[in-house]
Amino acid sequence: MDLRRGHGQQQPPPPPLSVQQPYPSLYSQPAPPHSQQPVLPPVPVAAHHQPQPHPYGTPGHAASVLTPSSATSQGSFPSPQETQPVHFGSYMGRPSRPDALADSDGIYGERNGAQDDYLRSEIKFELDGGQEHARKKQKRNKPTLSCQECVDRKTKCDRGRPHCTACVRRQTPCVYAERANLIEKTNAAATNGRRITKPPKNQPGIYASAPVPNLADRGPVSGSTGLLSHVPYSVPKASNVFGVGAEHPFANYWTCGGGLAEVVAVLPHKYQADVLLERYFECVDPVYPMIHRQTFYAEYEHFWQLSDEAKNMADASFIGLMLVIFALGTQFQFGTGTTISERKHSAEFYASASNQALRMFSYLSTASITSIQTMVLITYFLINDNHASDGWAFAGVLVRQAYAMGLHRDPNIVTPDATPFEKQQRRKLWQAVLLQDTFLVVLLSLPPSATHTDVKVEDLDDSSSIALSDPTDIAYIRASWTLANLVQETICSQRSLDMPICPTARAKSKIIGEFRSVYRSFPDSFRSWDADQLTRLVVEKPRVVRQTLFLSSNYHHNLMLVHASDCPESSVNLRLVLESAHDAITAFFMLWELLEQEARVWWVFNHRAFLEAMCIGNALQEVEKTDGDRQLAYKDPLYARGRDDIEKMVAIMEIMGKESDVAESRVSVLKDLLNRTWSIFSASELGEDLSVTIPEARQGMIHPLNETHCDTLDDRHYDIPKDARRWAPLGKKVLIIDVDTRLDTSTGSMLGTGMPLTPDNNKPRTAGILNHFHYALIHGYNYRLVRAPEYQDRHQTWVKVPIEQEALKTYDFLVFLDADGIFNYVQVPLEWLFSLWEITPQTLIAMAEDPHSEQNSDARGWVLCNTGFSIAQQSKRTQELFQRWLDCPTERGEYESCAQWAHEQAAFGNYVRYDYDVHKDLRAISCQGGNGMPEENGGAGRSGMFVRHYWIGKE
Repeated sequence: MDLRRGHGQQQPPPPPLSVQQPYPSLYSQPAPPHSQQPVLPPVPVAAHHQPQPHPYGTPGHAASVLTPSSATSQGSFPSPQETQPVHFGSYMGRPSRPDALADSDGIYGERNGAQDDYLRSEIKFELDGGQEHARKKQKRNKPTLSCQECVDRKTKCDRGRPHCTACVRRQTPCVYAERANLIEKTNAAATNGRRITKPPKNQPGIYASAPVPNLADRGPVSGSTGLLSHVPYSVPKASNVFGVGAEHPFANYWTCGGGLAEVVAVLPHKYQADVLLERYFECVDPVYPMIHRQTFYAEYEHFWQLSDEAKNMADASFIGLMLVIFALGTQFQFGTGTTISERKHSAEFYASASNQALRMFSYLSTASITSIQTMVLITYFLINDNHASDGWAFAGVLVRQAYAMGLHRDPNIVTPDATPFEKQQRRKLWQAVLLQDTFLVVLLSLPPSATHTDVKVEDLDDSSSIALSDPTDIAYIRASWTLANLVQETICSQRSLDMPICPTARAKSKIIGEFRSVYRSFPDSFRSWDADQLTRLVVEKPRVVRQTLFLSSNYHHNLMLVHASDCPESSVNLRLVLESAHDAITAFFMLWELLEQEARVWWVFNHRAFLEAMCIGNALQEVEKTDGDRQLAYKDPLYARGRDDIEKMVAIMEIMGKESDVAESRVSVLKDLLNRTWSIFSASELGEDLSVTIPEARQGMIHPLNETHCDTLDDRHYDIPKDARRWAPLGKKVLIIDVDTRLDTSTGSMLGTGMPLTPDNNKPRTAGILNHFHYALIHGYNYRLVRAPEYQDRHQTWVKVPIEQEALKTYDFLVFLDADGIFNYVQVPLEWLFSLWEITPQTLIAMAEDPHSEQNSDARGWVLCNTGFSIAQQSKRTQELFQRWLDCPTERGEYESCAQWAHEQAAFGNYVRYDYDVHKDLRAISCQGGNGMPEENGGAGRSGMFVRHYWIGKE
């Protein structure tokens, strides 16, 4: 398309521009071989502008990923017969436990004082002209606990095992020194010894006049207690929110003298049982892997080979286990042509038969591994069947039976003669009981029961099993178990007594640090995931997807409770509350997107998401209460995303409400919450009203996306590269954003309250903002003007970084432009420019280069990119990039001496970009196309053709 619009006869396009580049561009060099990992030279402090060899010119070591050994030892196949049950009359002869169990001492990380000292010394070196450098550095006596790769690169290491997060991102080997491994092992052992969870000490007078101590506990009506969680226990009238009512959870189909034979008679045919069993191991077992599949199948097949008389004499607890598995399998049986009501009736019938089999086993006076397994699964069935209150009561009996059987004790102490396999089964079963009790009481705000134990997490190992378990099961169990221990000690008792989780600000910081430490201990596959990765895995490894989403939901939900906890010393950080609540509810959204039918069944997952949506709504209401934050609330992308999360939850609950009374009740509560929160101003809504002001002639002049070239007014010719990606219209997936710490309401400003805006009285910044808004309206993009709070500890140009990071979580693409920058040709859409600038789906962020001069070069001699115009694409790695960038000038940052840079542009150019592939992850837009201005230095070679930046002469 010719943008000259009739300015003379079209001439042949001029030859390609040849611009001398006396200062090298980091992005213009050929890409390194795929197998090579770049090794970057250290940044010199005293010679910032000395050109260095290209960082990708030196070949390094090939990247590799450590994989755990697959070697395991095979044990003997045990007898399929059940172990001898424990009768309580004779159980008192087992070894007695000690009179008291010692409390475990928490191990907390220390600040890296050596790193802080180094940072201060480097800054002082700059101020003192190098005199500090002459001093002899003191020898480091403190052991190095970080991995060798992070030590060599001088980057921050979170010391995660087996790989730290930094090495996972870099895909480099993560190796720790032997001494560091020994210290980590010692600390882990110290935190996983004998535990007794004590109730918190209530201090009279401190909380007597305090409001409800947690945002997540505030109900839908002011002054109420609970978010539909423990309603049945706080009001005298029975509530049906969780299926509480007059009906007994197990329908009575059984006669007085029918015995076990009556239960055996209702078993399904073998082929039907096989289908339900397969469904259980596909949907339920990944989340609660407590049954050893190979031994169960052996006994299962053995049972079906028995005669009818022998079946009537079989172990009643095993028959009960089969029946509850059939009940759960029926809950997850979709697409069979049966109605929801028929499926519910069949599942409840199998559950009733399972309960009857336990009665035939005399489960109140006798306990075995199988009977405990059956009771755990019956509890989960009752919860999924909207009988959470019945499940809670049934779980109380279950915990006492587990105690009576000694499952809470170390198997090496109470059953020293048992086989390694039997000890492992006891450990796995105890963790199943503890997990069920802990995470259920968190949701119901009731006291925990499974609190006394000396079973160690690290003792759980499948190396002695008769057959291998699924690869991620042991790692998943350990991660869930470790999290449950922390949640039980820091959250459960406090919530059951309506006390603050964190009595002081220091205690809150300490607990948050413990949660982050636990998260770092999770395997890489459970920490580093995004939507695209799970979408691929749900086909290849659906078991891993289920485990990842359940573990992520559990972790972020409980972290949300900690952040939302109020304490007398400090107010709640609403941004951290919204962050953790969003991360938690996103796990449910992903489950709904990938496994919608299963998401409908899991009550625990549904209810957690409901509580998270309520917490988000409460946090938004807290924002609105402060007049000073009201304007920010209307524009801040974080708050807009929170409202979007609630609306998305309402939409899902409305779909589920067609078949669930509980979901319908949640819809009414959430809608009421939405009506009482503020409505966020959206430029997209405003655009629908103002789009009529755009002349039809302008609409017809938009540059076509399928056009391969563009001719500008100054006779320049631009061609899209032959192999460049051609982008389809992106519309509302794109957000154009302006960020400012000032709220100017004077005449001539964007939000001015005086005279109307005219071409003569508008201020320079106003013209730029109007250009961005107008450009978004023309092409159908979203637009937001955000007022950001001022920084107290750094230059105000840093405010764009956190705002961009938050906004990017809601949109596929984010385009940021300083107020002194404009879109020079408003008729050229971004999608066409993306193709021109060769932006791909793998691009994390694109920026325009500065003019090539000495003052615009980084410490290694490469030209800087100007952060005044950037295009960021949503992905987990992009979020990591922004977080690294944001942390640069803080002690959390990975880059030593980064605090010396006052502006975010120098920090990005000198540090952050060197951790990414400058040819795939980052994209440099030429100064000629996206940054320059004709008036600067004659404009030779940098006129800012499509995006123009008025660095000088802003008026």
